[in-house]
Formats: sequence, C-alpha cells, structure tokens
Amino acid sequence: MKIERNKTALLVIHFQNDFCQTHSDESIQGAKRIAKKINQLIKFCEKNAVQILLSKATYDSKYLSDFQKLHWMKEEDYPCREGTKGHEYYKLKIPKSAVEFKSSRNDSFVGTPLETLLKAKGIDTLLIVGATTEVCVHTTTCSADARDFRAIVIQDCVGSPNPLRHEVSLSILRDHFADVIPSKMLMRLIQ
Repeated sequence: MKIERNKTALLVIHFQNDFCQTHSDESIQGAKRIAKKINQLIKFCEKNAVQILLSKATYDSKYLSDFQKLHWMKEEDYPCREGTKGHEYYKLKIPKSAVEFKSSRNDSFVGTPLETLLKAKGIDTLLIVGATTEVCVHTTTCSADARDFRAIVIQDCVGSPNPLRHEVSLSILRDHFADVIPSKMLMRLIQ
C-alpha cells in the first residue's frame, strides 16, 4: 500500500469535549490516549505537507433538521452548541494551516464544503480520525467510499463510548469500505 502525500488529507471528525469528556455513558473511552495519538498524527501531517481538515460538530438549532430537533427534544440537550465548552476540540493542537468547517450531521460530507474542497485540491485519499467510531466516523467513511475517495481509518485515532460497537464498526469498515490501520503503519506508508 502506498499513500501519496500530495493527494491525501487528514480528516479529524468531531473530536470535541461533548463527546470526549461528558463523564457519562456518551464519553469516548480512552479519549486522552486517542487525543495524544491524533496530535502526533497532526504534527506528522503538518511536517509532511498533508492537508489537515477539521469537521466540527455544530448542533445549534439553526443548523438542525426537524428530525434532529425531535431526537434531542430540548435545545439545552443539543451537544456541541456554539459558544459552549462542549463545542471546543478535546485536547487537540490545531495548526494554523488546518481548514475547519461546521458539520451538523453524522456524515461530514452532508451539508458541508468537504467534497468540493477535496476535489479542488486534487485529494483522492482521506485519513480518517475522530469520534465516534460507530456513528460519525462510520457514516463519513461510507460516504467517502460512495464518492470514490479512498478512505483509511486510523484505528488507534478513533474512539467510542462502547468497545463492542467500536470493534464491530471497525470490522465492517475494514471488510467493505476502507483500509483500517494503526497510526505507526500509516506514518511509514506516506510518501
């Protein structure tokens, strides 16, 4: 497997406080360890001229569908609302060169400039990291595959509140939609 740096982007999906440090059943297990791995990967990508993209979950009522509003019922229950601590990235060191966009859906392609941005830059490969493995990471990876992008999920840079769902999701992605590899292997493969 070969990964061409000039045709590759790192996509960090929804790695924010409301998913990583809520101290509830919704918190990502091992979030601190994952943040450290993502930061190492961000630093590596910056050093090797790999584009860094950040999909920032933003669930303010003005961005939500009627179905999403029904799902959460009360506006104060919406995670990742602008202006809250929960909306901020969890322990990530974001370089100034990174490109950030808001996402109000589980799929980082829906209602965002992601696909247009990737095509404009000639990017055909996405390195996918973030939260949560079985929801936003999974749907975005499937969507990347459906749009003919090569998706590579970095298995030690994604997380879930539920270890079983995490493993099942990685297995499905590996079998049908993406390469799933550890960050150390990725760093050896980028040329």
